[in-house]
Amino acid sequence: MHDAFDDGTAYRAELSARVDLSVLSDDPILQHDPQLPDSWWNDLTGMLEKVSVVATERVAVRQQYMDRAIPQFLGIPAPTVTRWTTAHADLHWANLTGSPLRALDWEGWGQAPEGFDCATLYAYTLLQPDTAARVRAAFPALGSAAGLAAEATVCAQLLQTVDRGDNLILATPLRAWSEGTALPLSGHVARRDAMSWPVHTRGPGLRAERRRDRDDDGMNDVPQDRPPARFGATVPGASGDTVAEVLNLAALRRLTVDEHMFRAGRTSFRLQMFTAPGQRAVAVATQAEDESPSLTNVAESCAAAVWQQHCPDQELPPVWIERQLLEAFGREPDFRLVTFGEAEPYQVRNPRWSTITEHCVS
Repeated sequence: MHDAFDDGTAYRAELSARVDLSVLSDDPILQHDPQLPDSWWNDLTGMLEKVSVVATERVAVRQQYMDRAIPQFLGIPAPTVTRWTTAHADLHWANLTGSPLRALDWEGWGQAPEGFDCATLYAYTLLQPDTAARVRAAFPALGSAAGLAAEATVCAQLLQTVDRGDNLILATPLRAWSEGTALPLSGHVARRDAMSWPVHTRGPGLRAERRRDRDDDGMNDVPQDRPPARFGATVPGASGDTVAEVLNLAALRRLTVDEHMFRAGRTSFRLQMFTAPGQRAVAVATQAEDESPSLTNVAESCAAAVWQQHCPDQELPPVWIERQLLEAFGREPDFRLVTFGEAEPYQVRNPRWSTITEHCVS
């Protein structure tokens, strides 16, 4: 990975190697029994053990996200993380090959709660009880006190995607996993009522009751005592707006969403939404240096995902402002307005970036 900075623009180059091997599944969610030999499972555990001890400052899972998402989607406080280890952080069946074993798509790797990778793989195996049991047998962290934080985090992450309309096929098994009989510390796997997902019948569970921390307006985690914030944009058209033109349309808005780990496809970032009745929403996306793919590379898909999930009734996408935290360059990161040349419902194209300077808002 190489970073560079030139004329107010940050660049990141990531070198990948081509792997001419077939993945075990075309879908991250396992839909069949892969019938893998013991040697494959031994290779997988060995690989993850080596990854776990790699020293890095990259962050795959943030404590702030756990503190918010686990109570919201599981109804319990975030379990204590006993140990942070390095993880691939996107270990599902479409990122694994058979023989020889290779793990693909490493752009999101970094520090995570112990057991995060095996908990992720287990979650994507919930439709295949026999293979799910094999995952738990291969990784002692699952079903242990040490791995509880990882299991809770993965379960919350995927329930959040279900809440947004993704991974709907996992909705029932994920909710079963999150309930009192679904995630004990014992790790025992059994079938229940002839259903097609594994459940666990001994020991304390993750939660007693699932709840959604939403205010009456449906927004997540809206602090009612927060004063309104003035933020700088309202209704630019679909193309060609300058920073000055956007800022001239400023209106009083309130911070209504502050999601520390919003996921759009394979990337994640902090999302803050500023809204007001009758005004176009403003979205501020902030991404740390070690998160990838970068906002610059996937601006269209990120803006479209936020539009669809947080302001689907608005005719135009939210005003999109990006901020990349690039500590390596030793300077305060800029806010950048991104305008799109074309926009139709939940799709934007042809992004253009303009730096928002102090002079623009003075």
